[in-house]
Amino acid sequence: MKLSFMKYCLILGLTLFAYIPLSLAQDSSDQHDAVKAALNNYLNGSSYSRPDQIKSAFYAESDMFLHHPEKPIYRMTSETYAALFEKRERGKFNGRYGKILDIDISGDIATAKAEILIPKGNARYIDIFILKKLDGDWKILSKAAGHGDSDRSGDRILLIATDRPAPLSELIKAFKQAYKAGYTAEIVSPQGGPFIFKAADMRDSEHRTYLYDADFMYALKHTRSPDEIDPKDFASAKFIRKADARRGKTKAEPLNTLFAAICKGKKQCEK
Repeated sequence: MKLSFMKYCLILGLTLFAYIPLSLAQDSSDQHDAVKAALNNYLNGSSYSRPDQIKSAFYAESDMFLHHPEKPIYRMTSETYAALFEKRERGKFNGRYGKILDIDISGDIATAKAEILIPKGNARYIDIFILKKLDGDWKILSKAAGHGDSDRSGDRILLIATDRPAPLSELIKAFKQAYKAGYTAEIVSPQGGPFIFKAADMRDSEHRTYLYDADFMYALKHTRSPDEIDPKDFASAKFIRKADARRGKTKAEPLNTLFAAICKGKKQCEK
């Protein structure tokens, strides 16, 4: 069955809007941002050797179940884990690239998933978290890590989506090309937040695969806004649709400015 996903989302959104108070929608966004902040304390603290920032992300008695090549279970407290970074230079990037892949919130509990790339060791870890809201703050209660080999570099590419909905095939193509080239992909859109695509075809096996891929759909639901992007964090950038790069002074102008800032002097960038 071929359908316009954009129209479907608009109809569904209008229907739900009649029943969901605006304050509830805002609360949901605020809770997501608070969970994201807790996770980033762990991710950034472990990437820049900041033990106190790592500890701030966790409940004091939390456990971590880490990967160990010779042990099926390698258990460590978050305090002990944070202490591993004590002798490293504070604030210096240590080669760990972290990215949140998914957040799912149910009341005062949440689950989350993150990817950790360590190119020097050709390693990729997937971290699964359980979090709980305690006294108004979200804390990680436990974390389990899985390990796999990876040849990805950790470099990031910014995929630029304008306010024109792109066909699902274009989005899939951009993601596949990014990962094939060894990049970690981030999406930016004019206002950030959900990016509505069009032309989903449930007869297409690739469409079905990506529509049910939680990491891909999370990235589309939580695109970043231009003011959240630091050009120094990205090795490359490209517009998801080449035609969108030629739109002139519209809502896309901040995106054109971002593209120029990231891509100045870089041959690997393309519109």
